[in-house]
Amino acid sequence: MPTGTMASAARRGLFIVFEGLDRSGKTSQSTRLADEMVKLGGKTKKMNFPDRQNCTGTIVNEYLKSSRDLSDECIHLLFSANRWEAREGIIKDLNDGMSIVCDRYCYSGVSYSTAKGLSAKWCTAPDVGLPEPDVVVYLRINSEIAEQRGGYGEERYEKKAFQEKVGAQFENFCSSDKNWLIVDGAKTPDEVAKDIRDGLAKRGLWLNTHHHGHPPSARAPFHAALNPRVVVRCTAPEPPRKQQQQQQQPCRRATDGVARF
Repeated sequence: MPTGTMASAARRGLFIVFEGLDRSGKTSQSTRLADEMVKLGGKTKKMNFPDRQNCTGTIVNEYLKSSRDLSDECIHLLFSANRWEAREGIIKDLNDGMSIVCDRYCYSGVSYSTAKGLSAKWCTAPDVGLPEPDVVVYLRINSEIAEQRGGYGEERYEKKAFQEKVGAQFENFCSSDKNWLIVDGAKTPDEVAKDIRDGLAKRGLWLNTHHHGHPPSARAPFHAALNPRVVVRCTAPEPPRKQQQQQQQPCRRATDGVARF
Protein backbone atom coordinates (compact mmCIF):
# COMPACT_ATOMS: atom_id res chain seq x y z
CA MET A 1 0.00 0.00 0.00
CA PRO A 2 1.37 3.46 -0.83
CA THR A 3 2.75 5.31 2.15
CA GLY A 4 0.59 8.32 1.36
CA THR A 5 -2.54 6.22 1.67
CA MET A 6 -1.37 4.72 4.94
CA ALA A 7 -0.58 8.10 6.43
CA SER A 8 -3.95 9.47 5.37
CA ALA A 9 -5.79 6.53 6.92
CA ALA A 10 -3.83 6.79 10.15
CA ARG A 11 -4.06 10.55 10.66
CA ARG A 12 -6.24 11.72 13.50
CA GLY A 13 -7.17 14.99 15.07
CA LEU A 14 -5.27 16.74 17.83
CA PHE A 15 -6.81 16.94 21.32
CA ILE A 16 -5.84 20.14 23.18
CA VAL A 17 -7.24 20.87 26.64
CA PHE A 18 -7.13 24.23 28.44
CA GLU A 19 -7.09 24.33 32.25
CA GLY A 20 -6.74 27.05 34.86
CA LEU A 21 -8.50 28.98 37.58
CA ASP A 22 -11.80 30.72 36.96
CA ARG A 23 -11.30 33.90 34.88
CA SER A 24 -7.79 32.85 33.87
CA GLY A 25 -8.59 33.36 30.18
CA LYS A 26 -9.28 29.74 29.19
CA THR A 27 -12.44 30.45 27.23
CA SER A 28 -11.04 33.36 25.21
CA GLN A 29 -7.70 31.70 24.50
CA SER A 30 -9.15 28.28 23.61
CA THR A 31 -11.66 29.95 21.27
CA ARG A 32 -8.90 32.04 19.72
CA LEU A 33 -6.74 28.97 19.12
CA ALA A 34 -9.61 26.96 17.62
CA ASP A 35 -10.53 29.83 15.29
CA GLU A 36 -6.93 30.17 14.11
CA MET A 37 -6.67 26.43 13.46
CA VAL A 38 -9.79 26.64 11.28
CA LYS A 39 -8.39 29.62 9.35
CA LEU A 40 -5.21 27.65 8.72
CA GLY A 41 -7.24 24.89 7.08
CA GLY A 42 -7.66 22.36 9.84
CA LYS A 43 -10.92 20.63 10.77
CA THR A 44 -11.38 21.84 14.34
CA LYS A 45 -14.13 21.71 16.94
CA LYS A 46 -14.35 23.82 20.10
CA MET A 47 -15.73 22.08 23.20
CA ASN A 48 -16.14 23.01 26.82
CA PHE A 49 -16.92 21.19 30.04
CA PRO A 50 -19.23 21.08 31.70
CA ASP A 51 -21.52 20.83 28.69
CA ARG A 52 -24.59 22.52 30.12
CA GLN A 53 -26.83 21.32 27.28
CA ASN A 54 -26.61 17.53 27.65
CA CYS A 55 -28.48 15.26 30.08
CA THR A 56 -26.38 15.98 33.16
CA GLY A 57 -25.60 19.56 32.13
CA THR A 58 -28.89 21.04 33.30
CA ILE A 59 -28.35 19.81 36.86
CA VAL A 60 -24.68 20.86 36.84
CA ASN A 61 -25.65 24.35 35.64
CA GLU A 62 -28.22 24.72 38.42
CA TYR A 63 -25.56 23.71 40.94
CA LEU A 64 -23.00 26.18 39.59
CA LYS A 65 -25.58 28.98 39.62
CA SER A 66 -26.29 28.09 43.28
CA SER A 67 -29.94 27.28 42.56
CA ARG A 68 -29.48 23.61 43.55
CA ASP A 69 -27.51 22.08 46.42
CA LEU A 70 -25.78 18.71 46.08
CA SER A 71 -23.18 16.84 48.11
CA ASP A 72 -19.55 17.19 47.04
CA GLU A 73 -19.47 13.52 46.04
CA CYS A 74 -22.67 13.77 43.99
CA ILE A 75 -21.62 16.82 41.99
CA HIS A 76 -18.18 15.33 41.34
CA LEU A 77 -19.77 12.22 39.80
CA LEU A 78 -22.16 14.38 37.77
CA PHE A 79 -19.24 16.39 36.36
CA SER A 80 -17.57 13.12 35.40
CA ALA A 81 -20.77 11.75 33.86
CA ASN A 82 -21.01 14.98 31.86
CA ARG A 83 -17.65 14.16 30.27
CA TRP A 84 -18.56 10.51 29.72
CA GLU A 85 -21.62 11.59 27.74
CA ALA A 86 -19.22 13.13 25.21
CA ARG A 87 -16.63 10.31 25.18
CA GLU A 88 -17.74 8.43 22.07
CA GLY A 89 -18.19 11.63 20.10
CA ILE A 90 -14.68 12.81 21.04
CA ILE A 91 -13.08 9.54 19.97
CA LYS A 92 -15.03 9.46 16.70
CA ASP A 93 -14.11 13.05 15.85
CA LEU A 94 -10.42 12.48 16.58
CA ASN A 95 -10.30 9.31 14.51
CA ASP A 96 -12.08 11.13 11.67
CA GLY A 97 -9.34 13.75 11.57
CA MET A 98 -11.21 16.43 13.54
CA SER A 99 -9.08 18.30 16.07
CA ILE A 100 -10.67 19.32 19.37
CA VAL A 101 -9.83 22.34 21.52
CA CYS A 102 -11.46 21.85 24.91
CA ASP A 103 -12.10 24.39 27.68
CA ARG A 104 -11.71 22.36 30.93
CA TYR A 105 -11.61 18.58 31.31
CA CYS A 106 -11.21 15.93 33.99
CA TYR A 107 -8.26 17.76 35.59
CA SER A 108 -10.63 20.51 36.72
CA GLY A 109 -12.90 17.87 38.20
CA VAL A 110 -10.06 16.40 40.27
CA SER A 111 -8.61 19.78 41.28
CA TYR A 112 -11.88 21.36 42.39
CA SER A 113 -13.07 18.32 44.32
CA THR A 114 -9.75 17.68 46.07
CA ALA A 115 -9.75 21.37 47.02
CA LYS A 116 -12.95 20.55 48.93
CA GLY A 117 -11.10 17.81 50.82
CA LEU A 118 -12.08 14.72 48.84
CA SER A 119 -9.48 12.02 48.16
CA ALA A 120 -7.47 12.52 44.97
CA LYS A 121 -7.54 8.78 44.33
CA TRP A 122 -11.34 8.66 44.67
CA CYS A 123 -11.77 11.76 42.50
CA THR A 124 -9.57 10.34 39.73
CA ALA A 125 -11.28 6.95 39.43
CA PRO A 126 -14.50 7.98 37.58
CA ASP A 127 -12.54 9.56 34.70
CA VAL A 128 -10.22 6.64 33.97
CA GLY A 129 -10.93 5.55 30.40
CA LEU A 130 -11.70 8.96 28.90
CA PRO A 131 -9.65 10.09 25.88
CA GLU A 132 -6.29 11.51 26.91
CA PRO A 133 -5.29 14.96 25.58
CA ASP A 134 -2.16 15.39 23.49
CA VAL A 135 -1.35 18.44 25.59
CA VAL A 136 -2.91 20.36 28.49
CA VAL A 137 -2.41 24.13 28.25
CA TYR A 138 -2.41 25.50 31.79
CA LEU A 139 -2.96 29.25 32.10
CA ARG A 140 -1.22 30.06 35.37
CA ILE A 141 -2.62 33.09 37.15
CA ASN A 142 -2.88 34.07 40.81
CA SER A 143 -6.24 34.50 42.47
CA GLU A 144 -5.73 38.25 43.05
CA ILE A 145 -5.50 38.96 39.32
CA ALA A 146 -8.39 36.62 38.52
CA GLU A 147 -10.53 38.40 41.12
CA GLN A 148 -10.06 41.70 39.30
CA ARG A 149 -11.38 40.39 35.97
CA GLY A 150 -14.91 41.01 34.77
CA GLY A 151 -17.68 38.68 35.89
CA TYR A 152 -15.75 37.26 38.85
CA GLY A 153 -17.99 35.98 41.64
CA GLU A 154 -21.00 35.13 39.49
CA GLU A 155 -20.72 31.38 40.09
CA ARG A 156 -20.40 29.14 43.12
CA TYR A 157 -16.65 28.45 42.96
CA GLU A 158 -15.50 32.00 42.26
CA LYS A 159 -14.24 32.78 45.74
CA LYS A 160 -10.62 33.82 46.29
CA ALA A 161 -9.79 31.43 49.16
CA PHE A 162 -11.24 28.44 47.34
CA GLN A 163 -9.54 29.34 44.05
CA GLU A 164 -6.19 29.37 45.87
CA LYS A 165 -6.81 25.77 46.98
CA VAL A 166 -7.75 24.79 43.44
CA GLY A 167 -4.59 26.44 42.13
CA ALA A 168 -2.49 24.33 44.50
CA GLN A 169 -4.07 21.18 43.07
CA PHE A 170 -3.39 22.32 39.51
CA GLU A 171 0.24 22.90 40.47
CA ASN A 172 0.42 19.24 41.52
CA PHE A 173 -0.43 18.26 37.96
CA CYS A 174 2.14 20.72 36.58
CA SER A 175 4.91 19.17 38.66
CA SER A 176 3.98 15.54 38.00
CA ASP A 177 2.80 15.45 34.36
CA LYS A 178 5.13 16.42 31.48
CA ASN A 179 2.10 16.64 29.22
CA TRP A 180 1.26 20.06 30.69
CA LEU A 181 2.25 23.27 28.90
CA ILE A 182 2.45 26.10 31.46
CA VAL A 183 1.67 29.60 30.19
CA ASP A 184 1.66 32.87 32.15
CA GLY A 185 -2.01 33.88 32.01
CA ALA A 186 -1.32 37.30 33.54
CA LYS A 187 0.22 38.62 30.31
CA THR A 188 -1.75 40.48 27.65
CA PRO A 189 -4.09 38.33 25.50
CA ASP A 190 -1.78 38.65 22.48
CA GLU A 191 1.27 37.64 24.52
CA VAL A 192 -0.56 34.65 25.98
CA ALA A 193 -1.69 33.54 22.52
CA LYS A 194 1.89 33.75 21.21
CA ASP A 195 3.26 31.80 24.17
CA ILE A 196 0.68 29.07 23.57
CA ARG A 197 1.64 28.71 19.91
CA ASP A 198 5.36 28.79 20.71
CA GLY A 199 4.84 26.10 23.34
CA LEU A 200 2.89 23.90 20.95
CA ALA A 201 5.58 24.38 18.30
CA LYS A 202 8.31 23.21 20.69
CA ARG A 203 6.32 20.02 21.24
CA GLY A 204 5.91 19.46 17.53
CA LEU A 205 2.18 20.19 17.69
CA TRP A 206 2.20 23.41 15.68
CA LEU A 207 3.90 24.29 12.39
CA ASN A 208 4.92 27.86 11.72
CA THR A 209 3.14 28.53 8.44
CA HIS A 210 5.41 31.47 7.64
CA HIS A 211 8.47 29.26 7.21
CA HIS A 212 9.74 28.06 3.82
CA GLY A 213 7.52 30.49 1.91
CA HIS A 214 4.40 28.33 2.07
CA PRO A 215 1.05 30.14 2.39
CA PRO A 216 -1.12 29.03 5.35
CA SER A 217 -3.49 27.05 3.13
CA ALA A 218 -0.64 24.93 1.77
CA ARG A 219 0.41 23.34 5.05
CA ALA A 220 -1.23 21.58 7.96
CA PRO A 221 -1.10 23.97 10.95
CA PHE A 222 -0.69 21.15 13.45
CA HIS A 223 0.27 17.54 13.66
CA ALA A 224 -1.11 14.76 15.82
CA ALA A 225 0.53 11.45 16.68
CA LEU A 226 -0.78 8.61 14.56
CA ASN A 227 -2.06 6.47 17.40
CA PRO A 228 -4.78 8.06 19.57
CA ARG A 229 -4.57 7.46 23.28
CA VAL A 230 -7.76 6.77 25.17
CA VAL A 231 -6.61 6.67 28.78
CA VAL A 232 -6.59 9.76 30.95
CA ARG A 233 -3.55 10.08 33.20
CA CYS A 234 -5.08 12.37 35.80
CA THR A 235 -3.88 10.96 39.11
CA ALA A 236 -3.27 13.96 41.33
CA PRO A 237 -0.59 13.46 44.00
CA GLU A 238 -2.02 12.68 47.41
CA PRO A 239 -1.21 14.93 50.39
CA PRO A 240 2.22 14.16 51.96
CA ARG A 241 0.76 12.05 54.78
CA LYS A 242 -0.60 9.61 52.22
CA GLN A 243 2.52 9.30 50.06
CA GLN A 244 3.73 6.12 51.75
CA GLN A 245 0.40 4.37 51.24
CA GLN A 246 0.31 5.49 47.61
CA GLN A 247 3.79 4.02 46.97
CA GLN A 248 2.70 0.69 48.36
CA GLN A 249 -0.18 0.50 45.88
CA PRO A 250 1.07 2.09 42.63
CA CYS A 251 -1.15 2.58 39.61
CA ARG A 252 -0.83 -0.35 37.19
CA ARG A 253 -1.66 -0.14 33.52
CA ALA A 254 -3.50 -3.15 32.22
CA THR A 255 -2.79 -4.64 28.81
CA ASP A 256 -6.10 -3.31 27.52
CA GLY A 257 -4.92 0.25 28.11
CA VAL A 258 -7.16 0.99 31.10
CA ALA A 259 -5.48 2.30 34.23
CA ARG A 260 -6.28 0.40 37.40
CA PHE A 261 -5.60 1.57 40.93
